[in-house]
Amino acid sequence: MEEAFHLFENRLNEIGTIIMNAFQVIRNKSRSEIAYSCLIRAIRPERNHRKIDVLKFLMGNFKQPEIALEAALEVYRVGFQLEVD
Repeated sequence: MEEAFHLFENRLNEIGTIIMNAFQVIRNKSRSEIAYSCLIRAIRPERNHRKIDVLKFLMGNFKQPEIALEAALEVYRVGFQLEVD
């Protein structure tokens, strides 16, 4: 599923919701469940993370995106620290 979002990452504003809705029907899961599953694969350490369109799109499908990202990062046993001045 995650690869479909990468395939159309330049057009996610136009068709991202359509793709997400199609996965909801096919998988019979909520948007957040699908987004979380895709997020885990999208943040794989070996992936090139210079383009973040897919990550932004996926994060927009959560009520609490920070918690979702933290849980996804835990899968790879890494974390993040936000420094605020």
